[in-house]
Amino acid sequence: MGEEYDPDGFSLRISPGLFQVLSGRASEPGPIEPRTRREAALIEAVRREGRRERAAMFRKVKEAQLKDAHELEQAERIALEESGRKLQEKLSALNFQANSSSKTGQPCGELREAITVCYRVNGKDNPLACLADVEAFTECAKQLSRISQ
Repeated sequence: MGEEYDPDGFSLRISPGLFQVLSGRASEPGPIEPRTRREAALIEAVRREGRRERAAMFRKVKEAQLKDAHELEQAERIALEESGRKLQEKLSALNFQANSSSKTGQPCGELREAITVCYRVNGKDNPLACLADVEAFTECAKQLSRISQ
């Protein structure tokens, strides 16, 4: 092999092992085989410590996930309670009660009953006499619609 030194050039030698690694044909290195009992004990101690560390890390992550889930659940529950409280305040402000004493048990139920009674009494002869009751019921329904949105 007549290799001559060239000051402006360079050469590169690749071993067969490196070539296999770079081409992806090399196999993964196997587990470390201990040569003595002391090495075996040391390797086992390192592996045991690694397992303990992974288990501790897993516990910490799991605890953090459970804590986050609990905090999220609490926040959602508080938001839901607040929303219910605000809705109850709106209903109270509009003089509606959740447990209405009307026969229907619904907001605006008493006004609906008043319209029905008015039409029974005045229906054929003077239906316009019920206009005030109808307008009151319509306003009640509009307010309920605004609240529910």
